[in-house]
Amino acid sequence: MKLYSKWSILGILFILLIGVGTYKITDRAEATKPNFPGIVVWGDSLTKGAGGKGTNYPGVLQRLLQEQGVNVPVVNMGVSGEDTNTIIGRAGGVPFSLVNNTTIPSTSIPVNITLQSENGHEVIPFRRGDRGINPVTINGIEGKISWDKEKDAYSFQRSQTGRTTTIADGSTIVTNATNQYEGFVPVVFIGQNGGYETPEELVSHVDSIIHMEKYDEKFLVLGLTSGTKESRAELEKVMEETYGIQYINLREYLSNVNLGRVNIKATKADKDAIASGSVPPSLLVDYVHFNQVGYELIGEAVFERMMELGWVE
Repeated sequence: MKLYSKWSILGILFILLIGVGTYKITDRAEATKPNFPGIVVWGDSLTKGAGGKGTNYPGVLQRLLQEQGVNVPVVNMGVSGEDTNTIIGRAGGVPFSLVNNTTIPSTSIPVNITLQSENGHEVIPFRRGDRGINPVTINGIEGKISWDKEKDAYSFQRSQTGRTTTIADGSTIVTNATNQYEGFVPVVFIGQNGGYETPEELVSHVDSIIHMEKYDEKFLVLGLTSGTKESRAELEKVMEETYGIQYINLREYLSNVNLGRVNIKATKADKDAIASGSVPPSLLVDYVHFNQVGYELIGEAVFERMMELGWVE
């Protein structure tokens, strides 16, 4: 029987290990390659990350995906202070529309406009941001909308010169985001600032985003985090029945979190909040907004649900 030196055997083992390692890396890359080009996250200050000192849950989600080997963009479309009608208007779910007939001049001179939601409700864009709005298109004319804070007035300025055109009352304002993010996974976290009267109306606002033709069946809906188990029971029941596993009850998730896991010693206020099914104050900077730890936990919850659904491996 032919004998091999220990160096020959070591060399063979090294080659085998290299081969096995290469296979695993390739196999993992294939396994973690998602079948969607990115994630777009719609919301208000809780999505933007107010109070988080630079930490927001979309950013946490982005990091966790990258650590898993999933390199897709997570686009944060959160703007503070906006109600549901304004957010779905920016997204293009229920578009903004013009109020009154408006004449657009042939030159790039700003013209005053009045806008509302196509559902007839008031909207308040531009107060603290304009993510996804500009450039807009109105009746085929591209331009940008501006808001004068002192006058509380909107104007439209066309991008290029053209023919003077009178645009009819009720004409749709197509935002920039309306035709972007084809095939992305929408994550919707709206409702903290109102804009709806009933749980069913909130559902209709959420639906207007997640059921846009450019999206497929992948979406997540995040539940409101303020309130108690009792005060949110009706809304959460409707959400759970409507969206099933694609709904994350964040209030419940955060009120049941083990604070010790995130190196927080529960205070009496925390224990009282947990007893009522509320978010522990140690995760908040005020009665609504989260601190860094709170946003980390929300990002983890979204990531874990995507894993559970098999969207990320």
